[in-house]
Amino acid sequence: MTDGIPAGLTFNGATASQGSYNHSTEVWNVQTLASGASATLELFVTPTANVADTTVIKNVTLLNTNDTVSAIVSVPSSVNVVLNSTTSNSSPNVGEAFNYTITATNNGPDTATGIQVKDVIPAGLTFNGSATTQGTYNSTTGIWNVGTLVNGSATLVLFVTPTSSVAGTTVTNIATLTAVNQLNLVTSPFTTVSINILGNSAINNSTSTLNAETTKIPLQHTGVPIAGFILAILMIVSGSIITKLKR
Repeated sequence: MTDGIPAGLTFNGATASQGSYNHSTEVWNVQTLASGASATLELFVTPTANVADTTVIKNVTLLNTNDTVSAIVSVPSSVNVVLNSTTSNSSPNVGEAFNYTITATNNGPDTATGIQVKDVIPAGLTFNGSATTQGTYNSTTGIWNVGTLVNGSATLVLFVTPTSSVAGTTVTNIATLTAVNQLNLVTSPFTTVSINILGNSAINNSTSTLNAETTKIPLQHTGVPIAGFILAILMIVSGSIITKLKR
């Protein structure tokens, strides 16, 4: 029996319940089958990018006969979209602005379309703005509409400030891939990053330091002793009085 691998599929191995299969000749020697008996051949294959969005036909023919059976398989496009997130400050103070950076990368083999990522700002953080290299971000829904990625990356930056409500706690930001039109080969389409919020306020610390430095500023010496200064004034006044008496 001939059982060849269709073009566009990578052969990974074979298992026969009876007989042997030669991948080079594509012949399965089933050998003897009793009446009513059956034998099975399993072929393990992987579709390549060459047959994405196509239909692959698999033919099996019994040698020396005209008996042929076909199997039709539709091969969808496949992509490998992964997420990664980082932070500019893993231990910010209350009131100290920092940012999250979320990166979506398509490693192929096909073009990924309709990509959406959801990242809702964690409670206790004030949203200050966002910036994207591609697509748009809605802070209300937390949806980043990335759009299409051929083979490459797009980045979202979220600017936030921790409030006193999360002082002394750990805050975790989660970004999740919520949509892509193709079959995504990634089994864990999300990414997380955690930060520790310090209890000190960056603004209050700056004010306290400034006030402390201000109170430590010493009085500047003029270089003129106060006693000498008073004596000089008295001499001027006395001279003026004496001049008037002479007149």
